[in-house]
Amino acid sequence: MAWRIHDSVLRGEIDNRTRGIVRGRLWVHGLEEPVRLELVGNACADLAGCALHFENPGPTMPLRQDALLAVEQRGCVGDLTASRKVRVFDVPIHEACDQLRRGEKPPEHLANCLYLEWFSTTNGRMVVESADYRLELSAPEWRLNAQEEEERQATVQSGWTGFLEDLTEAVAREQSRLPGHKDVEHWNEFDYEQFLRESDACTAKLMALYDRHEGNPDADAIIAREMGWDPDDPETRRKVAGRLGPRPPGLEPVGGGDPHADSEGVDWVRDEYGTAVHPLYLRCLRARREAGAAVDCVGEDVQNDPDVATFICAFHLTTARLAGALNGLAHGRRRQEAAFIVACLKRATGHLQEAVSALGRIRNRRLLSEDVCRAAWDELAAIEERIQALVKEFRTIAESIE
Repeated sequence: MAWRIHDSVLRGEIDNRTRGIVRGRLWVHGLEEPVRLELVGNACADLAGCALHFENPGPTMPLRQDALLAVEQRGCVGDLTASRKVRVFDVPIHEACDQLRRGEKPPEHLANCLYLEWFSTTNGRMVVESADYRLELSAPEWRLNAQEEEERQATVQSGWTGFLEDLTEAVAREQSRLPGHKDVEHWNEFDYEQFLRESDACTAKLMALYDRHEGNPDADAIIAREMGWDPDDPETRRKVAGRLGPRPPGLEPVGGGDPHADSEGVDWVRDEYGTAVHPLYLRCLRARREAGAAVDCVGEDVQNDPDVATFICAFHLTTARLAGALNGLAHGRRRQEAAFIVACLKRATGHLQEAVSALGRIRNRRLLSEDVCRAAWDELAAIEERIQALVKEFRTIAESIE
């Protein structure tokens, strides 16, 4: 996938007044010095020959402390344009999400979007994309001719091809480590951990393809071909339509229909939308929302602090991992998936511990009130205790069938 840093960009400039070279600077929240761009190629027709200055008028998010973004960005251009058409919601994003959950269509309109893409020799594909930036564009000092437009497109395609090859190599590397020496029905938690790493690599490639080909009427066929999937296979249609990576081997898909009544309150409860979800997932979701609401009530300097951003992000990822591990249990427990659940829960634990570490730094620096920190600390401790109990439970089940 691309590095998408638009929420962290404070302001920037892109200069393509020299043919064949794009230079620029980005001031990024969390970095002491601007990111400098030195790229081969030309911008799209609307920016070619021009100097562009832009500013983010909204709140910004600091880069994660572990983000290894090079301040010297060298490579080749992708699509650099200020006139990409995108659909923009006319209501705040949380209202739009609520309407979508209710099956409603949020009001929206087409808008021009600043889209800056380049292929970095250090960080791979980089994207800055926003319809909200304020733009100031100079008059062009030259225009692309037909040959230069062909060369521009060839440069973009070359950068994309190299990026896609790197993703393909990552998938192959993880696939080579899969435990093919044993029957998948007898995979243990460590085998499934390797499968999850391979799945992450596949998902990164899949989402990059969706990002690249969005709006193309032939997108599904292109994506299937690039992923090496048979376009006529029903499983391919399932994965492409749902933007899904590989299904865990040895596990049948969870069927639809009503959840098992006899496991209500243990393996599932109803959320506010009436959906059957695991109680631990719901507890984590509500605790994450409470923490987020507390952060929303403090000043922007605290909201944008790297430790606070890490805490909220890690809390969110913990919630997502618990959903993937446990929400399927509403439709029944299957002995062969126990090892897979253990592997997923261990991943959730990793994110939870990252949230705990960030919260400890927040507490020591007194960025949030002691009441807020204590409440979040207690919830994270209780969630981790319950995760460990579930790991023990499902590990016992998995070991009984090895």
